[in-house]
Amino acid sequence: MLFFDRKAELITESGYKFRNWEGVGFNFKYTTMDQTGLPVLEIELSNLDRDLRNSIQEEQAIFNIGYGTDLGDLTSGDIKNIEHNNNVVSFEVIGDSDNFKGNYNTWYTRQVTAQYIVDDIANTLGFKIKNSSYLKSDRLPNGWSIKGPGINSIKSLASKFGYGVTTRGLYLEVYKKDSSGDVGSILLKPGSGLINVNKYKNEDEKYDYIVEALPVPSIAQGDIIKVEHDNLNGAVKIIDYEIYGRKTWKAYYYAKVVG
Repeated sequence: MLFFDRKAELITESGYKFRNWEGVGFNFKYTTMDQTGLPVLEIELSNLDRDLRNSIQEEQAIFNIGYGTDLGDLTSGDIKNIEHNNNVVSFEVIGDSDNFKGNYNTWYTRQVTAQYIVDDIANTLGFKIKNSSYLKSDRLPNGWSIKGPGINSIKSLASKFGYGVTTRGLYLEVYKKDSSGDVGSILLKPGSGLINVNKYKNEDEKYDYIVEALPVPSIAQGDIIKVEHDNLNGAVKIIDYEIYGRKTWKAYYYAKVVG
């Protein structure tokens, strides 16, 4: 089956390409539930000679995964926290982390809109932000003071008005936390990557279901997908996820029911 023909590829800014179909060993974990508040990719590469291991340096990289000939960008960003252990090199890939976490301190005057603030932070620190227009009608009658990492200020402000913030590679994206939004084209069902669906049982009620499936590189926080399963038949919004690529590949999508 096509799903057993798993492909993983890391392409660095320097032009190095590491591919599992060319013998490179990959272990990875990609999660939105890291303490940094950003989606973080943890990755290990093996079966490399010394020169190739040493070619991993702090620069930007793209990580693609897929099945058969169909590859998609799971994430891109800055290589950080490189470690060498025998013949294995491990590191993280974190959005545009240097710019996202740049410090910015200022005061915004009365009646400023939240959109103006987040756009100003992004422009000042040198990164792109998508869907800031969601905040165009949200005003701060007493003004707003920010201090510290830009991403923390943006997340705090977006949360104040009921929105979330995530990274999609090298830019930030504001998304709606509620159940509103358009249903995308992705359908998960048995035979097309869906493994299982279970109710989320923690008391915090942060999610409704955990959708267990093969990883889909195009799914991100805030996306609405369709699920067909005995335990759930309908649309859900992705709030968080954990994706594992080891001997087996598996994704856990933490979701809220739409509607």
